[in-house]
Amino acid sequence: MKGMQGLILAVVLGIVGAVFNLAYLMNRSSEKENVYFIGLKRDMMLNPGDKIKVEQIETVGIPKNSVGNLRDFAVLYESDTPLERHSVVGDKVERVIKGGRLLLKDDFSTPPPELKLEPDESAMFVPIDTRSIVTSLIVPGDQVMFLVSKTVPGKPTPAAPPAFSPPGEPIADPANAEEPAAASSAPIEKIGPFKVLSIGNRLGTAEVMKSARIPQQQENVMTIGVKAKDEAKALYLQSRLEATNYRQVGVRLLPRQEK
Repeated sequence: MKGMQGLILAVVLGIVGAVFNLAYLMNRSSEKENVYFIGLKRDMMLNPGDKIKVEQIETVGIPKNSVGNLRDFAVLYESDTPLERHSVVGDKVERVIKGGRLLLKDDFSTPPPELKLEPDESAMFVPIDTRSIVTSLIVPGDQVMFLVSKTVPGKPTPAAPPAFSPPGEPIADPANAEEPAAASSAPIEKIGPFKVLSIGNRLGTAEVMKSARIPQQQENVMTIGVKAKDEAKALYLQSRLEATNYRQVGVRLLPRQEK
């Protein structure tokens, strides 16, 4: 009888031990299991308007039991999708992102709250001709050249008096001379390049403005950044704007630099 009780006790203890071992192994397994997010590599940097490239990003594993609510804020890596075809590749960022951190959802969906200037930078406002520009294609951070007319509106060049008159005919009076017809086209000069800071009140892409339900205002005014090296050409641009009574100027978008 005592032998039977001992056998039952041994079986029970064995089952209890197996349960504890299983629980321990499951706990250790959960500690080692990672959830993967997408981060910007440590030696990379993105500026507003830059598109994310696959060589700039990497997956970052975080233990599952330490993730908490990080899923709500950081960009989750879709494990069933190769990194080079991940949905984040090709997306434009809306703020400066320094390497060595996770990419956040707000990096793509929230427009910058205010215009921020670098310590050695000032802002200059330029009236632009929206009739000849697709402003939604210009993103803050782009480089542009301004196309400015060299003529002064409303002041045609007066006709020069003739050096002589045929015999018997009165000398022409310049005051009564007819003004020449306006030229069909005026000389144009390019001034720049300058970095775009905003288009009206838009500090990011047009799509982000729409998603944030922020109305576009003063789309015909471009804000550009002026640093010490840009001072001379900025002053020249200002003088040309004053000479043309602040007529709206054309804009030429330059190729975006690969980073």
